[in-house]
Amino acid sequence: MRREVIGQLTQTADSSEEARAARAAIEAALNAGAIGPAEATLLQARVLDAWGMAAEARADAAEMTVKLALVESGPSLLPADAQ
Repeated sequence: MRREVIGQLTQTADSSEEARAARAAIEAALNAGAIGPAEATLLQARVLDAWGMAAEARADAAEMTVKLALVESGPSLLPADAQ
């Protein structure tokens, strides 16, 4: 089960492109007068928060992948007489 969850997290697409596109769209809407500065700021904050959470999840998944690999290979790392 853990391996499946870790696998799903590590296969999650990097959201950087989408976040950059969203930020550009917010800027364009602001420049076009479709939204005001307060709304643009709120939207930018939401995009940045989501982008940050996605990056943290990917980092956590990478860390869990390394820890799982160490746990699985742990016995093979011990000297033969210690097993």
